[in-house]
Amino acid sequence: MKVLVTGAAGFIGRHLCARLAGHEVVATDMADAPHVHDVRAIPRELMAGCDVVIHGGGVSGPMVLADRPAEVIDINVAGTARLLEMARDLGVGRFIGLSSVSVYGDADGIVTEDAPLRATNAYGSSKAAADLLIRTYARYGLDTVALRIGWAYGPGRVTDALIQPVVRGEPVAAGGAHPLQFVHVDDVIRAVQAAMTRGTSGAAYNIDGAEVLTVQQICAMIADVPVGQGLLPGVDLQGPMDLSAAARDLGWAPQVPFADGLADWVAALRAA
Repeated sequence: MKVLVTGAAGFIGRHLCARLAGHEVVATDMADAPHVHDVRAIPRELMAGCDVVIHGGGVSGPMVLADRPAEVIDINVAGTARLLEMARDLGVGRFIGLSSVSVYGDADGIVTEDAPLRATNAYGSSKAAADLLIRTYARYGLDTVALRIGWAYGPGRVTDALIQPVVRGEPVAAGGAHPLQFVHVDDVIRAVQAAMTRGTSGAAYNIDGAEVLTVQQICAMIADVPVGQGLLPGVDLQGPMDLSAAARDLGWAPQVPFADGLADWVAALRAA
């Protein structure tokens, strides 16, 4: 298949492009990629003839452009809307949007895909809006799937996600009791690959790890650093993500045990 990947130079995008052997990959990103474009200005000729669009471009987390909410919303929402309309017009076979569990905001209990979208920051709100647009376009004749990805970790992640600072020996000021659910990048890539040919059009799927651990437990697996109590300030408090829909429709389940994936990445970080 011919596959357009936006955000190809990002953490997930780099891993994805490396794993799409056998397909004709058109890679685009604002940074280093064969084609350098803002997601709001990707030319039609890049998408023309594509069987699948995997849209992972845009602002990648709440720590990016944190004080520029309007720009975050413009990039993630307007960019997604433009790509969806272009894909519909060009007759793309499937559009896969890489969403985020941030769309749920604070969520109690087991979180299914039917849970309300109650994002707590501009990033989460932009992903929620883009997620809804992706699902809505299925009603306009475009085959779409949204993957709501959890805290992705593994080799190549640049932005800090608790683990890197602890590896550096930095104390954690607060949050020892905060539950987190990490998903290894290899499991994310397998989910994306599955969604290229499987999954119900217009559906969203939680893509996350199998284990929920507290910050205190995670830190203890890495280094002996001071960890403050309570919850992480400004971080959503979420119950375990229900992964049964992805298992049923995509034939996907996380395979990398967190302890194994963490140990490998920590060793790589320390060796760098």
